[in-house]
Amino acid sequence: MRTSDQYIDYILDILSDVKNVTTKRMFGGSLVQVNNEQLGIICDNQFFLKVVDEALQQQLLREGSHQFSYARKEKNIIIKNWWSVPPVYLEDREKMLALSYESLSASSLK
Repeated sequence: MRTSDQYIDYILDILSDVKNVTTKRMFGGSLVQVNNEQLGIICDNQFFLKVVDEALQQQLLREGSHQFSYARKEKNIIIKNWWSVPPVYLEDREKMLALSYESLSASSLK
């Protein structure tokens, strides 16, 4: 399913305090970057962050997050570092900003 332009605009609005956010269309969704570094993807009207820090992954899991997955040739492929953003962050700009920076900081250090 193609991600709606309205959902992409919604995510960009939530991220409006993050400087240098850009998007690129890909596979019916959008890649979200900050200073040319991957922050996340928007796919099927869901926002997934790139999360490499295992402690942050566990925190998100406890908050209802799941890993990005897709079906391919009767197999379910799971992308281990792409985690859905729980609603609590999508509803609170300050929490989303903190989570975004935490995700970016951890991936920059790896």
